[in-house]
Amino acid sequence: MERINIRLLGTTPSVDAAIPEFHRWIQHTVTDEMLIDVVDYRHVPDGPGVVLIGHEGDYSLNATGLTYSRKTKHPGSDPEKILDAYNRAADAARRFGLSWSEFEVIVNDRIGTPNTDANWRILQSALSAIFALEVTRQGEPRSRLTARVTSKTNLADSTPRQTAAAH
Repeated sequence: MERINIRLLGTTPSVDAAIPEFHRWIQHTVTDEMLIDVVDYRHVPDGPGVVLIGHEGDYSLNATGLTYSRKTKHPGSDPEKILDAYNRAADAARRFGLSWSEFEVIVNDRIGTPNTDANWRILQSALSAIFALEVTRQGEPRSRLTARVTSKTNLADSTPRQTAAAH
């Protein structure tokens, strides 16, 4: 699986705060990724909000939460790729003081990983190895392969199991 997106669903600060904060990330090299620019899409209905464009991935903050979108290939197993994207999203969300009790994992690659039952089982298995939380399939066969992971508690203070590397 490539092009993993993680959308953390929960509290969202004022999206206005994202513009100066994302610029700060670029100026102070807050992540190990090459960060390029900040784009304001708040005028687009149901759009991505404010987006921090990076070479490897993008971060976006809107009224529904924070999303990390991996754009380049990442080494490792499927659980390792998911865990890396989740940790990047979680780190970003913590910088904004967000909390969340559910998130979506979206495989943004309809050609390489279509939304089939076989790919769903692979995604579900990978998520179960990492999170040990309730996982449900979202969407229909023409949509991107998407899982929603739900917890009864705030996930901002928790760390996923590190056993993913063993799978």
